[in-house]
Amino acid sequence: MAHGQWKKRLQDVIETGQSTFVPEKVKVDNLCDFGKWFHSLSGDDINSENYKEILTLHAAFHQAAAKVLELGLAGKKEEAKAAIDVNSEYATISSSLILAMGRWRNSVAE
Repeated sequence: MAHGQWKKRLQDVIETGQSTFVPEKVKVDNLCDFGKWFHSLSGDDINSENYKEILTLHAAFHQAAAKVLELGLAGKKEEAKAAIDVNSEYATISSSLILAMGRWRNSVAE
């Protein structure tokens, strides 16, 4: 859910050109609450294919969000809007991450 809030935050940055977040920190995938928890896992959890997929996608999500943030802060509204658009890398990674997390949740619940 927290990652879903990022789209709204990024849209606000695109419109205002301002943010309390800085791209250098957004790029890091173990500073958010999910990342802190996820990187603290051990044992069988980190050996699963689900974990590896989410690890990769979560890191990519942070990179893509930081890219949109950089564009928004630089006042490059059209580029930033394209970078967060439905067909963008950001949207693709975000959707893939959500789906991967759902698969992981379902595999743990079984």
